[in-house]
Amino acid sequence: MRKASERLFVSQPAVSKALQRLRDHFGDELFVKTHHGLRATEHANMLAESIAPIMDELSLALNSSNEFDPKQLEGPITLALS
Repeated sequence: MRKASERLFVSQPAVSKALQRLRDHFGDELFVKTHHGLRATEHANMLAESIAPIMDELSLALNSSNEFDPKQLEGPITLALS
C-alpha cells in the first residue's frame, strides 16, 4: 500500500479506501496478504489482463503531447500553484 500510494501521490488511507470500494464492487478480495506483502487474486489477475490494452491506449493518448511553442500563445496565461 505504501508503494502504491507513493506512485499515485495520494495517502495510504486513500489507497485503502479505493481498494475497499473495488473489493465491494467486484465481490472479490483482489489482493490477499502474504509473508512478502500483497498477492493478487485470480480475479484481480484476470481484470489486469483484460484492461491492460485499454490502459496502454489511454496512456498513449494522454502522454502524447505536442511541443510547447510560447510564440503561438494568444491571450492570458493562468498559473495555479499550491
